[in-house]
Amino acid sequence: MPRLLSALLIALALTACSESAEDTYRDEFPDVDRQLRVLSTEVGDGLRNAGGSDDRALAVEFGGYARRLGELRERLDGLEAPDPLEGEHGRVLAATAAVRV
Repeated sequence: MPRLLSALLIALALTACSESAEDTYRDEFPDVDRQLRVLSTEVGDGLRNAGGSDDRALAVEFGGYARRLGELRERLDGLEAPDPLEGEHGRVLAATAAVRV
């Protein structure tokens, strides 16, 4: 019985020390959001300046944007959104999935 009690106390302590999904979301989402906004600005700039580039350069540039967006999508997909944000989170994931490399 003492072993079982010790194991339960250790499990309880580990659970209490672990970060909740909501805490993880709160900690990690702002950086992803900031990077999405930066990427959006860079894509806009790339579109405005596209006239001065050849097709190959544009393919490399926009392929890089798509790769970065895919990486951000993976990070978003790894986060568990709190209940009030699930719908918005899902819409952002769907929008980022629409882009193909």
